[in-house]
Amino acid sequence: MHKDMRVVRIELPSIDSEEQMEAFTQTMDILQQETYRYAQKIGKELHVSDRVALEIVYLRGRSRWSQELEERIVRAYTEKEVVIVCTSGEEELQLQELGL
Repeated sequence: MHKDMRVVRIELPSIDSEEQMEAFTQTMDILQQETYRYAQKIGKELHVSDRVALEIVYLRGRSRWSQELEERIVRAYTEKEVVIVCTSGEEELQLQELGL
């Protein structure tokens, strides 16, 4: 896992009122906004699209993340114009098929 990432565990009791649901929705909206802001920052730093940056953010939260893997994914985008999807866990296979 990348040094910028933290594991967060959320336990949700049942939501029994509109007020509780609204509070939950606001919290989730903030989380999504901050994740997207972080992805935009990564995209600017690495000179990749928002889509690639979001894949990298996802990967950074996984135990399989490594700096080398991240760099290869960025190369796939910059050299081959290919977006490697990281949610499947098969990014290594995709990169090998591209010769990266």
